[in-house]
Amino acid sequence: MFTKTQKRLLENYPILWNTKFVPMGITVLFINIFFFIAGYFSGAINFYETDYDLNSTTVIYLISILASLLILIIWLLFYIKNNGFKSFYPKKSNALYLEWLLTFILLAGNLSYPFSYSQGIKYKVRTYASKQEIYEAKKIVDQIQILIPDSYNYYQFSPIENTIDSLEKDPDSTSMHLSLLNFYPYNKEIEIVKDWLINEQKDSIRNLIREYLYLQKKHNLSTNLTVDSWMKLVYNPPKYIVTQSNYISNSKIQNDDNIKNYVEFKKLDFAYQKMYDAYNNGNFYNEFILIILYIALSLSIAIVSFRTTSGKAWLIAFITFGLLIFINGIISVIFLLFPFNVEESNIIYLIDIYWTFIFLYMCIYVIFKLYKKSAKNKSTILINLILWILPYMPILYYTTFMTSISESVYSKYLNHYISTIYLYFYNHSTAFFWINLIFVIIILFFIAKIIKNWKALPEE
Repeated sequence: MFTKTQKRLLENYPILWNTKFVPMGITVLFINIFFFIAGYFSGAINFYETDYDLNSTTVIYLISILASLLILIIWLLFYIKNNGFKSFYPKKSNALYLEWLLTFILLAGNLSYPFSYSQGIKYKVRTYASKQEIYEAKKIVDQIQILIPDSYNYYQFSPIENTIDSLEKDPDSTSMHLSLLNFYPYNKEIEIVKDWLINEQKDSIRNLIREYLYLQKKHNLSTNLTVDSWMKLVYNPPKYIVTQSNYISNSKIQNDDNIKNYVEFKKLDFAYQKMYDAYNNGNFYNEFILIILYIALSLSIAIVSFRTTSGKAWLIAFITFGLLIFINGIISVIFLLFPFNVEESNIIYLIDIYWTFIFLYMCIYVIFKLYKKSAKNKSTILINLILWILPYMPILYYTTFMTSISESVYSKYLNHYISTIYLYFYNHSTAFFWINLIFVIIILFFIAKIIKNWKALPEE
């Protein structure tokens, strides 16, 4: 059956056959499903952990990367066997673009194994509770922090450098102002509890403690406190003084033998933070996908440019590209180390001009060859370089633009209008990378047509 399918593809859909899209696509799909399932079953929430198990996660990610490399090598061995572009096999005008697009899709899928694993974990975590339930529980956990004084570190009124010795000798007699009202770091939920304390809203404090202890009990976490005993420790208006006598450890395993009371806050906080992130880590997953797509874009362009030109031209282009980057680095270092009184932003402008000049020169050279219908000569190398540099030219301009604006934003002559523009583009930087990706995919359609015409030029 597999042989018949391949024969049908060869006769009717030669691009699908040539790229091995069907067998490769099925393989990639099944491997992604495997990693998704692996992530789903390893994403169970353990309410007895206080830190991420980086060892097992790292191993899975390494395995996924190795799987990607293995599949890529196997696919390339089959893919490079037949090359209609070098054999001058008759092809339709859009054949090169379609072949690149299929290659890009396959590579993106083959690089997505770590992402599939992380998505499996995310969906497993989401099965524990609804978004609303997680938000409500996380609110309780965030608010209760202020009522768990496990040391003086987060409650001082002023820096403790000068009084730390006296504090360690006799915490209860120190002249420092240690109070629940001085708790930091600050956030909206903490400020709400501070207001309750200031206004002596005892019922609100009691209710918060009750809800927190219910969460602990729900997940079988231990404590030696009750609502009443906890209230006696922390509810001491109006100053709410924090001393060693009312310390509460945030875990059962205590480092200080003098602290008699404990709750399992660290475990509960860690678990609910994971659940909260499963619903609110959209930016991370968005950036994760973008990294995968840009790597796939670079690899697919490099592979198709190799098939379009020649191994020799590709290798020379690769060495040339390395030299261009090296020269770019040398110029930057010279202007940074020597007293030219040049600001860093001006160096970025110089780099901008450097790559723009090189890119325009190469494009004009190839266009001139096409116009004159003369021999390809160096254009075989330049086609590779144009394809490799093209996707990252808009990113270079974007970086230059943001750098120039940031100087105005952080200068003493702050311009509100410029600041607003900077913040807008900064907050939408991910959107820019998506737009650039779409732009490159579209522009390659037209470049593929130009390359087809370029292929008709004589070699010498």
